[in-house]
Amino acid sequence: MPTPQEILQALSQDGTPPPGLSRSEYIPTGNQALDKLISGSRDTCPGYPVGRLVQIYGPTMSGKTTLALKAAAEVAKFGGRTLWIDYNSDFTPDQATHWGVPFKDPLRFSLYAPEYIEEGVELIAQAIRDGVDLLVLDGASAAVSRDLDPEQNITSVQSTWANLLPTVTPLLSRSGVCMLALQGVKQELPRQTIAQLPNPRGQVWKYYPSLRLAVLREGNGVRVRVQKSKISDATGQEAVILLNDPVDNHA
Repeated sequence: MPTPQEILQALSQDGTPPPGLSRSEYIPTGNQALDKLISGSRDTCPGYPVGRLVQIYGPTMSGKTTLALKAAAEVAKFGGRTLWIDYNSDFTPDQATHWGVPFKDPLRFSLYAPEYIEEGVELIAQAIRDGVDLLVLDGASAAVSRDLDPEQNITSVQSTWANLLPTVTPLLSRSGVCMLALQGVKQELPRQTIAQLPNPRGQVWKYYPSLRLAVLREGNGVRVRVQKSKISDATGQEAVILLNDPVDNHA
């Protein structure tokens, strides 16, 4: 059985993957306030960048999944497709329906819950090969390897992603696939500010994303902080996003 690295290396040698169906360089977030935050002062980056890795991280129930679902709903509006890899088993049909995700339509949405990191990498390769518009990777740090015992897995998973992301990111760029990596972190203090949230495990997740968003529940909304942006001057900016905002940016 090929290793995760061998799977992606083989894909990188297949030639340029087909482009997705995205009609612009950005996938709308489904929230005008969030689009504006990501754009910074340039106002030229209205959403998640196509062909890039985007990291969204925060504590449990902070809004990470909701933000990804709203993006998937936007993709479906334009006739595109989302592939969702759920290591955490956090996906719920009721929540998807609430935010307008056509999760029962295989032409618009595909959901997978792999048990091992190796299976997830095969799905990443499939998504890139098929040229989907949006690839959601939920719980990358929670993945385990089929070949290791639990005590070895934490270090091994970090090492695996460190080896894989340098190969994944150029493949995303070539195929035009936007990849949202959702990762949980522990909120160590009850009143910890968003700027104080710890980073997810592994330095590689700080380096390779073009956009890093920290999220923290605040009242009826979510405070979002741009921890890093290679697409605008928004780094360090933050705003409270109301989750009941209209999902249609284009009405």
